[in-house]
Amino acid sequence: MAKKKEVALTEEEKELQVWHSDDKLNKKQELFCQTFATKWALFGNWVRTYIEVYSPNMTKPNRYKTACSTASEILSYPKVYKRINQLLEEDWLNDVEVDKQHKYLIEQQVDLWVKMRAIDSYNKLKQRMEDKIKIEQDITIKYDL
Repeated sequence: MAKKKEVALTEEEKELQVWHSDDKLNKKQELFCQTFATKWALFGNWVRTYIEVYSPNMTKPNRYKTACSTASEILSYPKVYKRINQLLEEDWLNDVEVDKQHKYLIEQQVDLWVKMRAIDSYNKLKQRMEDKIKIEQDITIKYDL
């Protein structure tokens, strides 16, 4: 029986093995989540967050594409998704804060389009209106020949 040739893992593949290892985040993983969820300059940009936290050598060919795919895979892990959501809820993305912003949009007088959309979303939330209006009517058409 022929032995399988062992292939050396790339930095990204080794890193992804660590992400799969257990349910707890290590220091770098926690830093990734913290940076992604709370650092406004990088907020929501998983690629830039990955580059900042892990400092990959960006001079190699296709390194940005590799950073994109690695960062995307990291965000697919349940423990990462759960931690980022937890940080967002603790900081500002929770019902109380969203309700405050919604109230501000409704009360403002500068952008009436935004105000109308905020009122519409409130009415939908409270089920005071439906997205679609259903019109039903029987029509009888008589033809004289």
